[in-house]
Order: sequence, then structure tokens, then C-alpha cells
Amino acid sequence: MDQGVIGTLKLLYRKQLLRQLLSSEDDTPESVASFYKRITLKDFCYMAAESWTLLKQATLRGSWNKLLVRRGPATDTGDWNADSGVNREMEEIMDTLRSTSICEECERADVERWLASDDEDRGLQTMDGEEILEFTSKEPAETEEEPQYGDDEEKERPTAPSDSEAFRCAEVLMKWYEGQEESVPQRLLCLKSVRDLAASKRRSVYRQTF
Repeated sequence: MDQGVIGTLKLLYRKQLLRQLLSSEDDTPESVASFYKRITLKDFCYMAAESWTLLKQATLRGSWNKLLVRRGPATDTGDWNADSGVNREMEEIMDTLRSTSICEECERADVERWLASDDEDRGLQTMDGEEILEFTSKEPAETEEEPQYGDDEEKERPTAPSDSEAFRCAEVLMKWYEGQEESVPQRLLCLKSVRDLAASKRRSVYRQTF
């Protein structure tokens, strides 16, 4: 994949991560630590998928124009400019950070270092023969036993919302989202499918009861 696309995707992903971090009303340093304890691998996957959908067609089109061998006259690539897109995203990140109490004095150089912090990470660890032998000869670490819950603790564990509660919440969320400027049909359909699922489960429970 073209490095411009990869760089833009990473920038959008970090932007999604930042939005999740700052979604809480509490923007103290303690909230940052609790955020990283609370977030899951599934959340990271959702953010990566969301970042991919935010990639502009002009960015992808410009990357393909570099890869494909043209045999005919060059076609118009639009107003694609990777640098301008990156600068725009950088400014949005800077504005978001400056609105918090913990990053009021954050400079662009700080953000650039954060965005480039994993440039040297190749995504996997390469080992030579001796390192592989040492790694495979290590004793397996003892696995932690799953905590045993007593009767009282079992009762205190949070339960999932009921089907009726999920339906009402989804209904309210759909009405709210329809009135937003950022509303798009695709996401509205996703919310509708969630609401319909809750409605169908609620109906099935109702039939079983009566």
C-alpha cells in the first residue's frame, strides 16, 4: 500500500483514539490512565475500521495513480494533495488537545512525535537462531487462575440491559442522530438494525411470557 495512504490512515486512527480518550467529561491525567485500562482490543478494531471509512477517495485515487502503469493520457486526479490533508488533520488534533486542561500548552512538534512514535515498529519481532532457541527453551509462564465468584459476588456482578431497555435506548439514539449535521444514511441504517434486533428479541420474550 502507498505510504501516503498508510500515513493518512495512521493519522486518522490516532485522531479516533484521541476522540475516545477525550469523550469523558473528566480530562485529568488520572482519566487517561483509566482509559487505557478500560479500552479493549475490540475498541481498537472499531477505531481502525472507522478510520478506513474516513479515508477520502482522492487519497486512494492518488496512491493508485502512483502504482499503476499508465498507457493512455493521464486522467484528472482531482485536488488530491497528501500534505494538505495531513496538515488539516494535524490542525484538528491540535485544536482538540488545546481544549483540554492537560494539554493546553501542547505544541505541534509534540503531536508529530506522538504520531511518529511507532515508525520504527515493524509490527513483528525478528530473531536469529540463538534467540529462537532461547525463546523456545524457556519454561512456560504459570497462568493465572480465573477468580472464583461466591454467591454474593455473583449477585453483585452487573447484568446486561433488558431487551426493552435496549430498544428504548436505540430508539432515542436514532432520533438524536437523525437531527445531527454529521448524520449519514449508512450509519443510520446500522442504528436501525440494532433497534430492530432489540425489537425482535423483545417481541419474542413477550410471546414466551404470554
